[in-house]
Amino acid sequence: MKVRRSVFISALSLTAVLAALSLTAVLAAQTAAPEGTASSSHHSGQSPGAGAVPRDSLRALASRVGLRIGTAVNTDALATNATYRQITADQFSTVTPENVMKWQLVEPTKGTYDWSAADQLVKFAQAHGQLVHGHVLVWHSQLPDWLTTGNYTPAQLRDLLRKHISDEVSHFRGHIWQWDVVNEAFNDDGTMRDTLWLRALGPGYIADAFRWAHRADPHALLLYNDYNIEGLGAKSDAVYELVKQLRAQGVPIDGVGLQTHLDTQYGFPDQMQQNMQRFADLGLKLALTEVDVRSTLPVTSTVQLAQNADYSQSLQACLLVRQCISYTVWGFGDAYSWVPGVFAGQGAADIYDENLQPKPSYYALQQNLILDTGAPHRDGTGVTLKLSGLTSGSVKLGKSVMVKGTVTPTSLAGSKVTLTVQKKKGAKWLTVESVARTISASGAYSWKYTPGKRGAYRMRATIARTTAHAAAGTAWRPFKVT
Repeated sequence: MKVRRSVFISALSLTAVLAALSLTAVLAAQTAAPEGTASSSHHSGQSPGAGAVPRDSLRALASRVGLRIGTAVNTDALATNATYRQITADQFSTVTPENVMKWQLVEPTKGTYDWSAADQLVKFAQAHGQLVHGHVLVWHSQLPDWLTTGNYTPAQLRDLLRKHISDEVSHFRGHIWQWDVVNEAFNDDGTMRDTLWLRALGPGYIADAFRWAHRADPHALLLYNDYNIEGLGAKSDAVYELVKQLRAQGVPIDGVGLQTHLDTQYGFPDQMQQNMQRFADLGLKLALTEVDVRSTLPVTSTVQLAQNADYSQSLQACLLVRQCISYTVWGFGDAYSWVPGVFAGQGAADIYDENLQPKPSYYALQQNLILDTGAPHRDGTGVTLKLSGLTSGSVKLGKSVMVKGTVTPTSLAGSKVTLTVQKKKGAKWLTVESVARTISASGAYSWKYTPGKRGAYRMRATIARTTAHAAAGTAWRPFKVT
């Protein structure tokens, strides 16, 4: 992990400290509530696939601005621990497999695949109205022994990598919202990491990986994912130059994943919002993919405030950048955290404690989402909308606007997208037309709309909640008829 300059809580920005302190009364009241009261939303007794999730859950609050709230999932705990399973279903609208989609687990023997654990997670997500973030296709770690100990030529390694990407993405085609295509390809100083792939294939392996993944599933969002790129610095500069070059070359990369593994003994990432915005300005989406905040044990009240502040500031940075479409914690329960096994003497990094009770950092996220009503709406919901036939945002009266879009996962084929058109009248927007269009087998829909009057218009696409998907919708798309 990145070694930023060491600071104490007193060196946090004034804004962060005030934000943390402003939550203290709320957090104290909630954590002091009788057993079962503070966590009532965590054990609703309802199956989210059959009814609404708790209104004060993270996923419900985030949905108001189109943000997906996710968690990495320990599939063993999901299968055996009912409380863990209920929290996963109630609180999160996306799930990421911690391990079961990594090459080491899906192809432990060359040519023999084991998709069983990953398939079960996908089924769980579909049953609870969640999207799936696939993790990970190309990485230097957790590779099968037959690959790392084999004597392969560069040409053979290229073929093996292409086959792995094609086979895995094809297996889950239509069921994965986002893929971490390439993971951790850079060192902290901005140089490329010395890996099996770089040594054998050169830096071009990154572009090839995105092309192969896109070919296998054209509708999945494809991300480059890395740690210590949350703030401005040498590593984030290097990643910025990489993705800028990939975009210029027409490589099908859709976004960047910022892992956001933080540590309270170091300062918060430098200018995180500004860093995210420069990626967004390239036309890329952003996702915070592996958020946790570790600390030296035991955690004092001062350190707890620092954890709250780091969780709050990272979520706020995401909320303020429209193109940030998901915020995922890297596991939610301290009992299942990776941190103690890697960082001796550290832990308490998650938003639930070892008994799966919500911690102050959970309530910090919750309160930020309650107060996020001014945040821009984002298209992080699995629905896209594109208006064609416009010139500088306008269309001539009598001409048509071609409306096209996609919906993921494609398991929603046959369901309906509702397209709503509103016309501005004074200070109000009035609905003038609403139509339903069927989602095709490929996840696409279209509509030819011909406005009847001049004026300012806007349009959005929505899908209703089903047993396999949460309600979703795009932001309003403005246009003029002249």
